[in-house]
Amino acid sequence: MSRSFFEALRHPSEAPFLYTCMQRPQDRAARQRYLQFLAAEGDVRGEALRLHGLLTEPEYANALPSAESAHHRASLRKLLPLIDGVWWATVTGAPQVYQCGSAPNAQTPQVRFRFECPNNWNTLEPTDQADRRFCPSCGEHVYFADSVSRAEQLARQGACIAVPAQLTDKLAKNLTEHCVGRPDWRKMWAERIFGEDREG
Repeated sequence: MSRSFFEALRHPSEAPFLYTCMQRPQDRAARQRYLQFLAAEGDVRGEALRLHGLLTEPEYANALPSAESAHHRASLRKLLPLIDGVWWATVTGAPQVYQCGSAPNAQTPQVRFRFECPNNWNTLEPTDQADRRFCPSCGEHVYFADSVSRAEQLARQGACIAVPAQLTDKLAKNLTEHCVGRPDWRKMWAERIFGEDREG
């Protein structure tokens, strides 16, 4: 059992945990209480949060042997497809990967965010460069884009990029605050960068 973000918001027992994490994203104790709640329910999101903590919290991540760290990343990669992406990004703030290299034979770079990788930055294999990781699912390197200009530059090159939730959330708000409905803010962002999509 794994609820979506919107199901969790409506669930009387789970919603308080989710709201607390949304209001205090840096509160590790709140996330730990949420993890315990999910684990007690047998929800795979609890195990995913546990692995995420082992891979990202400095007191754990810095002490993990590389083989154990690789095992945790592989385990988390298996769980993420079972978990609602909106929920995961909201609770963990983990950078999402866009422009996934799932179409490696394309003749021209895909300049729009048409692919969303099932992995996230923390499940990718570290490299000798802090802003670049390797995706074992597609065999591509993924670059961390911590600013709009860096995301634009890498996207134009056809690179896979990881974008921090803080950047996409801020951009989504700027692009959609006067819209009614459910606009595709990633497409709007792409159109701002590259112009209108003539193919779609």
